[in-house]
Amino acid sequence: MRKRKVVVIGGGVAGLTAAHELSDRGFEVHLYERRNQWGGKAASAPNEWGFSAEHGFRFFPGWYRHVPDTMARIPYKARSVAENLVSASENLFASYHRDSVVAPLRFPTSVADLTRMAAAPENALKLGLTVADFLFFFGKLAEFATALERDRLEQYEAMSWWKFMEADSRSPEFRAYLVDGITRNTVAADPRQANAYTIATAALRTLTDAVRPDSPVDRVLNGPTDKVWIGPWVEHLKARGVLLARDAQLESIEFTDEAKIEGVVIRHGGLKLRCCEAHWRLLLARKREYENGGRDPQALRESAKWADYKALYDYKRVAYPELTARVHRNVAPEDSLRAPQAEHWDDTWDEELESAQRQYREALAESERKSGLVKADYFVFALPVEQMAYQVKRSRTLRRHDPGLESILSLAGHVEWMVGIQFYLTEKLEITGGHIDCLDSEWALTAICQTQFWSEEDVEEQGDKELSGAVKTILSVDISAWNVAGSKHRKEAYRCEAPEIADEVWHQLKRSLNRENRAPILKDEYLLCHDGDREALPKESYHLDDDIIGRFDRTKQGLYKVFESVRFSSEAVAKSADEKAAADPMSVFAHGDRLTVNVEPLFVNRANTWKLRPRATTRVRNMFLAADYIQTNTNLATMEAANEAARHAVNALLTVSGSDQKPCRVWTLNAPSDVIGSLGRLLGMEGAGPEQGLIASAEVVGQAAAKAGRAARGIAQAFSGVMRKR
Repeated sequence: MRKRKVVVIGGGVAGLTAAHELSDRGFEVHLYERRNQWGGKAASAPNEWGFSAEHGFRFFPGWYRHVPDTMARIPYKARSVAENLVSASENLFASYHRDSVVAPLRFPTSVADLTRMAAAPENALKLGLTVADFLFFFGKLAEFATALERDRLEQYEAMSWWKFMEADSRSPEFRAYLVDGITRNTVAADPRQANAYTIATAALRTLTDAVRPDSPVDRVLNGPTDKVWIGPWVEHLKARGVLLARDAQLESIEFTDEAKIEGVVIRHGGLKLRCCEAHWRLLLARKREYENGGRDPQALRESAKWADYKALYDYKRVAYPELTARVHRNVAPEDSLRAPQAEHWDDTWDEELESAQRQYREALAESERKSGLVKADYFVFALPVEQMAYQVKRSRTLRRHDPGLESILSLAGHVEWMVGIQFYLTEKLEITGGHIDCLDSEWALTAICQTQFWSEEDVEEQGDKELSGAVKTILSVDISAWNVAGSKHRKEAYRCEAPEIADEVWHQLKRSLNRENRAPILKDEYLLCHDGDREALPKESYHLDDDIIGRFDRTKQGLYKVFESVRFSSEAVAKSADEKAAADPMSVFAHGDRLTVNVEPLFVNRANTWKLRPRATTRVRNMFLAADYIQTNTNLATMEAANEAARHAVNALLTVSGSDQKPCRVWTLNAPSDVIGSLGRLLGMEGAGPEQGLIASAEVVGQAAAKAGRAARGIAQAFSGVMRKR
């Protein structure tokens, strides 16, 4: 009996999850990803210097259920990928003008753990917060938790977190740490816009993790994401028979007359083709320069166009290293926007030119051979919200069959930027045993020394050529507030170029962690390739996420044009771009607005967006949605939401197809009132309601703060005495 075929579009966490669950249930699955790597926002890959780089560090809270369940079913060596999760022991709350505060994250197992836990309440008050602040904060959460679920969603989803917390009438410290910090530094959301329902629910889930001895609060991976999770996942899917295709761009959706999708047009190898063309044209331009004894007016008239070719050539070296026989730094000088002056030409260059032209023709033939209409029984669209909006906007037929999908166009505007920058340091640092939250940093920075957790990767084995073994620590930082002026360059992040962003982030980190009259935690000389004579940070010492494209960075602007379809665009703009590309495939690289863009923005739960969010099913009978923007129990743009969304899509597909396979498990997660009841019981208040549980939590904070020093010493001494007797 023929297996029913499912096409999944998008190779992020949602797409990989959908492919996994469908293949386990006997479907023939074809998975297509527009980029040359898997994982979406969770992807990692070596940068141009050979060091691990990523969109941002991976964080797995204790309340995650769906992602760990999937990881437990992915083999890794003699165990599962789930066993590559390790718990952080503590978080560090840093600020510009106060000493850092350590928050323990695990049940105490040593004298040091007990001492830190006893001192935690007092340390919290050192931030400038008061017991009254905690009472008010927990009281508001109690108000939220005691409401009926129906009323809770209707009332608090329409209200901002800022308004719910009455932030205008609270102290600056309350606003900075309990209102702005909770949203900006964790989900990149503006508290004046993020809805109270989502943030309060997430806060309550985290509180439960924090007081349960059997629940990890903060988990990270024990190696680079691609090596210890995404890579093994992809190999497992291949072993399950899933067809996986990268550099496969969705061009259009084709329909039958019965309101069903007939197939999708997939363009294979488009990026590879453009990279090969760039390599060929660069060499051809160099030869013309040599033959004419100088700059040839026919060889790349515009310097911007030269830069765009160079961008693709450089990208090819990373995305398609097998295409490059050797690296020609004198073909495309790194810091030049002009075509280089030829100095010599010989037979080896002619051979290279012929090879480049042959590679281009082979790539063209391969793309034409593989591209075309892909038919299937069912289609799962696991695309980010702005990419799905593009497809909805440009397809009148899709909107006619399901007018409700037009809400995705509005959702596409509800995104923020939360992306990462990695610093490569030549000293081994373990600043804290978990994440660092720079509470009052202008750009809402969070960070972690990832390499301290990497039992599956020796960072000293990374690095190309002369840099091999030079890096001892990778400090990974997430930037969440791109629209706030920094404290050094006095510019918003979106107005800065990559070197300015790196310099500003490094400056804010040092302000947060270093203190006068104490040995500094971060030093400039720790940066890879540091040279005291240079003001700018060495370009080898950091990696800004490739998704960030500066408005004056013409090389990345040219590369971004390859991914034109990720931009939310009107049909007229899309048609215009198609016409330009048809007339001159390279013309789109030389023109366009100089914009600061983020190719992979993050969906955020703003007020009144729940009703805009679609479900996994659509009115197109064989079309399903799987992405973090659809309605889920997780209700927060995370890997967990993406995984859950894929499970909803697969379950809906099972129903439509009449399959007798067992549905995917979907966790509902605890209701807020259940969470607070658990808190009350854990605080020794059996039968306590939500309000009593939360008020007790705040009172415990105040009482413990007053007695923390004496309690810490007493607990430590008692524990030591017991251990000595044993």
